[in-house]
Amino acid sequence: MVVIFKIITIIVLFTIIIFTKTVIEKIADSIKKPSQKNKYFTRSIIKFFIMAFFVSFFGFVMLLNHFNDNPETKKADGFTIESYHVSLNVHEDAIVDVKEEITVSFYEVGHHGIYKITPYWLKYTGQDGKTMSRKSEISDLIALGENYTVDQVGGKAQIKIGDPNVTLPIGTHTYTITYTYDMGGDPYSDFDEFIFHTFGDYWGTEIKNASLKVTMPKTFDQTNIHFFADKYRKKDISDSVNYYVIGNTLYADVSANYELMKSLTVDIALPEGYFMSGSNNYGITAITFGILIFILTIIAFIIWYHYGKDLHKVSQTVEFYPPENYDASEIGYLYKDDVGSTLSVSLIVSLASKDYIKIDESENLTKIINLCPIELKEFERIIKVRKADNFKMIKHSDKRAIKKLFGNQSHVDIVNDSTFYHNYINLITKGYIQIESDTLYDSIETTYHKKSLSINEKLIYQQLFQKANENVLSEDSEFYHVFRDISTSLSNQLNDIIYDTTSYKKMNRVSNLFVVAGIFWICMISVEDLNPRYFILYTIAFGALILIAAFMFLMKRKTSYGEQILSKIKGFRNYLETAEKNRINQLVEENPNYFYDILPYAYVLNVSKKWIEKFENIPMPEKEKVDFDYSKLDRLNNSIYIPSSSSGSSSSSGGCSSCGGGCSSCGGGGSW
Repeated sequence: MVVIFKIITIIVLFTIIIFTKTVIEKIADSIKKPSQKNKYFTRSIIKFFIMAFFVSFFGFVMLLNHFNDNPETKKADGFTIESYHVSLNVHEDAIVDVKEEITVSFYEVGHHGIYKITPYWLKYTGQDGKTMSRKSEISDLIALGENYTVDQVGGKAQIKIGDPNVTLPIGTHTYTITYTYDMGGDPYSDFDEFIFHTFGDYWGTEIKNASLKVTMPKTFDQTNIHFFADKYRKKDISDSVNYYVIGNTLYADVSANYELMKSLTVDIALPEGYFMSGSNNYGITAITFGILIFILTIIAFIIWYHYGKDLHKVSQTVEFYPPENYDASEIGYLYKDDVGSTLSVSLIVSLASKDYIKIDESENLTKIINLCPIELKEFERIIKVRKADNFKMIKHSDKRAIKKLFGNQSHVDIVNDSTFYHNYINLITKGYIQIESDTLYDSIETTYHKKSLSINEKLIYQQLFQKANENVLSEDSEFYHVFRDISTSLSNQLNDIIYDTTSYKKMNRVSNLFVVAGIFWICMISVEDLNPRYFILYTIAFGALILIAAFMFLMKRKTSYGEQILSKIKGFRNYLETAEKNRINQLVEENPNYFYDILPYAYVLNVSKKWIEKFENIPMPEKEKVDFDYSKLDRLNNSIYIPSSSSGSSSSSGGCSSCGGGCSSCGGGGSW
């Protein structure tokens, strides 16, 4: 089980490391872009992260307990063991009456007594060389003639002997402890064997004058007696133990020449049938928790199958132009659900294609020049906006913002406010505010006969020329802020129509199943009542837990419209990669600006180089106001100033060593 915990801890910790950045980003993303999709996804991933942390933490604590049980790390506190005698009265049903007489010498004052720990779980290595864990039952644990208390400590029975109000003088004191030790059912099919770890592993001092008396229920072959200094039959010290047999009783004592620091294991090989079938010390609690986890996994699968399984893919169609008149940033977002500098650069290229700007590369600088230099002082810029008539599920913060903007009116004129789009992009793209007209863009389109701009292109244009009609991107310390506006705009416009909100709601429910299953799994490995033959159930249950997490993340799916538009985008991208010269010539004849109109889309779809190569031998009207190598658009992207601190803005006492798997120590004790 320790190996399983190590593997589980490593897997979960690695998962947490991977998802920590994602969780932080998604929380911030949800705050900035509070769509239904982001809200439910964020809730789900936060719950996953928290539960994964607890599973990891629990596994870590179990490993820590294991290492703390290491007998080499314990040193006796102010006492030595002068003699230790153990009497074992073994019954045919594998129940052992145990009596321990421990003479302790205290060489320091201030001690109240001793404590003795006896584990319920032990590892045994039989004569067949196989090591197995067995669960025992301990009852009637008492200290004769002493004050004592009995507690459960980390899967072990602890008897604490002494009076907290009385300290013992320096000198020797003898303690007598008795208890019944039920070893459980016979784990061997072809032979019987009596194995018992005596004295305890981690007293922290030499056990002097160690002796043992074992009374067996029937006669046995004394040539089959062995003594080991470990639990794995590797260190046979039978030559260092003086022993003899009288009738059914074995008498043994450890040689004075041998320094006994750990437990002594007595091993007697017996014929099959020597012991009757013993008690079943295992329960069904762990199995019950495992079954519940499997049931939750089935429920998670059913939810995924009905609400999260992707809809049937729509066959791709050949598209010569971007579908649905989406701008380049929208196409890029729909294609790879990504936001950041790449989409903003595509909009810069789109503005150049529409002759709003010129991209000038000279003197090792990339300069953006405004080709529509309308001065605001020439006229008042008025943005006419109106409040939408109806909207559902509006947040209180949005209501307050609308109330602040409109008051009791339904229409408002915004005068000479260059930050209006930035400040209200969230409400605009949600449809709570509708733009009726903007004299700046109306004048540009009228004066310069330009094509109309999308809301995202307007955001880029306005950010580029806030201070002047020229912009050197590498020197503009404010431009990168527009990435957040573009991200908000895209999320608000597209998420709820492209992504199936119901699937994200169900994703949140599956995350609840993951939390409950995680709690069940922790309980499962904590109760320690599973038969070692079925320890594989721990691993299987953990695998089921991972499956629930997988179903949670697979719940995301697109709407029918989302699948259709993605299919069109893929068809459009496929055309850009495979377009034949004759078809391109025909489209260029129809639209001389075709190359430039399509270029920003080719860039966000990662096929711009192939698109450019197709026009090497196709005569086109030259752009008089272009002084930039469009084959190097990544250089334009890299020229944007992004401070390092804002890089994230560019994209958006003695425990059981194993639970349910056996204790590596056979107990021990100390003073208090």
